[in-house]
Amino acid sequence: MKLFDLSGKVAIITGSSRGIGRAIAEAFAEAGGRVVISARNAAPCEEVAAAIRANGGEATAFTARISDKAQLENLVAKTREAWGRIDILVCNAAINPHYGSLEKLTDEVFERMMVNNVLSNLWLSRMVAPEMRERRDGSIIYIISVAAVRATTVLGMYGVTKAADYALCRNLAAEWGPDNVRVNCIAPGLVKTEFARVLYEDPARRAAREAATPRRARRHRRRRADARIARRRLHHRSDDHRRRWHDNRAVRSGSRPGPILRPRSPEGWLCTSAVRKAAAPRSSDRGSVDISAWSTLRCSCAEGGVREYPVTPPHCRFRSIFG
Repeated sequence: MKLFDLSGKVAIITGSSRGIGRAIAEAFAEAGGRVVISARNAAPCEEVAAAIRANGGEATAFTARISDKAQLENLVAKTREAWGRIDILVCNAAINPHYGSLEKLTDEVFERMMVNNVLSNLWLSRMVAPEMRERRDGSIIYIISVAAVRATTVLGMYGVTKAADYALCRNLAAEWGPDNVRVNCIAPGLVKTEFARVLYEDPARRAAREAATPRRARRHRRRRADARIARRRLHHRSDDHRRRWHDNRAVRSGSRPGPILRPRSPEGWLCTSAVRKAAAPRSSDRGSVDISAWSTLRCSCAEGGVREYPVTPPHCRFRSIFG
């Protein structure tokens, strides 16, 4: 029996010719979905699509550079021409040409990374959202990073773009959630892929990371982190996730940033914002939350609009996504 069923659903997955994107495409196809493999170069895309078809799945390949809006429009148009609809969008493609201090970041690289990693996601989301909202069913998923919520001296600019994606996700979820379009994020840690090779091929960096990683987590990391991320995305798209319009899930791969907290209303709807009391002290313990610091939680609701709840039990149920 399949844990999740995507039969008849059509998914576009950017950056799916290798690594995490390929694992997601393969998982979606195994669940019965029709997947569109997309990246810059045609040959790797065709190779992945052919492998999926050889295993009994449905897949096609269309190339597109995420920095080119016209190419993304063509990707969406060709997908509709091939399969008539788009049910799922996974924005997985990204670039990271800058490692190290933000002091040395040039304006040109800043603009290039913002276009590729953030603006392209907004472009694609707006291209597919109208039919999802009209059909009152759809799922948009962004791959971000733990660098979005954790300071780093190596991936600073990459983290800036992924934090922007997280904010974009939250706001689109608030806008489109009432039409039953879910917008979610997944934040992987370090995953051993071609994209991240500069982080694990350097002996000094690798030794420092392994020294800071518990032995148990290092064993866990060997168990195909890309496959775990693919399963999480499959869950985000499945009907089992339908009540969550917005969520950010971190997939552990060794390192452990401070907890990301997900306040929820009594009905289970995600709180989109919290109003802090004037001069309320912030908790010094990264593993705890002082609920007295908030006065109100604002939550998106099934009927549309926003409800407010006082921050008193049982209206405040904070859970760490790492717990």
